[in-house]
Amino acid sequence: MPNEERQNKIADVISLLQENRHISGTPSFGTIENFAKELAARPQPVLEVEVGELPHSTVYDLLTRNRERRRRMPRQDLVESLWATLAVYGAERGKDVAKMHTLAELRARMAAIDAVPTPSGADLARTHGVAAGTSAEAAAEALANGTHGCCSLVPPRADDPGGGVRTEVGRDRIRAVQRCARLRDTHRRSPRVWWYGFRDVVPPWFEVYLTLEPELASIRTYAPRRVPGLLQTPAYAERAIARDRPGLPAAELARRVEMRLARQHILHRPDPPRLWCVVEEKALPPTDWPDDVRREQIRHLLDVALLPHVCIQLMPSDSDGASDGPLTLLRLPEQGFPDLIFLEQANHGLYPHGPGDERYYAGLFNSLATQASTPDASVRRLHALLGRLQPEDH
Repeated sequence: MPNEERQNKIADVISLLQENRHISGTPSFGTIENFAKELAARPQPVLEVEVGELPHSTVYDLLTRNRERRRRMPRQDLVESLWATLAVYGAERGKDVAKMHTLAELRARMAAIDAVPTPSGADLARTHGVAAGTSAEAAAEALANGTHGCCSLVPPRADDPGGGVRTEVGRDRIRAVQRCARLRDTHRRSPRVWWYGFRDVVPPWFEVYLTLEPELASIRTYAPRRVPGLLQTPAYAERAIARDRPGLPAAELARRVEMRLARQHILHRPDPPRLWCVVEEKALPPTDWPDDVRREQIRHLLDVALLPHVCIQLMPSDSDGASDGPLTLLRLPEQGFPDLIFLEQANHGLYPHGPGDERYYAGLFNSLATQASTPDASVRRLHALLGRLQPEDH
């Protein structure tokens, strides 16, 4: 059974990391988090790895076998960051790191996961009424087709941009090179882009995304903590930014809200991008916000969900979801060009562009979409939430 085999391959990766952790001296999850932060600040790669920050919750996920639920394939960048962190930590403390599994071994085990045929999607789809035997991508697309919004977004591009490159690895490498080149070109255009007047409130890591956003043919986004910026009301945006950045001067707060709202015009132009949002319910306005702010935001989501190019799916708060934060997949109109990936964190953003990243994150989004409520059910849920917030004399 492919899914069972996949779980076994994931367990092999976890075992490797556990063994390396033991050799390094069994540092605590908090110690690993702090040490990874130090390595991430270094200007050069560490042992050929671009080390990223590793919150202790992520370290726990990467080092723990959880028999109660099925594991998704761990992210390559996080796994390699943990490997490098353990190797350097052990070496600096005089441990016999020669006994550790090498980076090549780790990558081979990760590749073994990727080589296992992906699940059909039937198990996830069955609970939503999608026919068994469909692919995970088709299941996600079928679930997204409701009477509210279009959501008939095409799955990740499978065409061969390499002009004859037949191997999957070869295609991935070419797509990665294309992706890097596009990101570099986008950054060079910054002085001429629409947001240049807001450059005082645009962090460097957000420049590429803001430049590309108006050019996109479609946007797929998973929002675990906040309603996507393209769907926020002014009041929600103001409160969300103020909560995420406490102590922000009033003038800067107003500028940030203005820029966020300026982005939304792309949804109302004659040729809007197709927008597919999987939003966790906990991203909706919290209960300690004024009821009028909460009502306005929910009404706005209901209005936007009626647009033919917008799909909104709610993820119940008790769902597994994804612990690594917001995920956005960006599709440009050029035929054959690979999708771009944007991972927004609290104070930085990442644009993964390694071989295999596009397939991994597209698969992750499809998995999240199949876990979420259907568009019709999501609209009914929003109406129910709105009803609870109506004034008593309404």
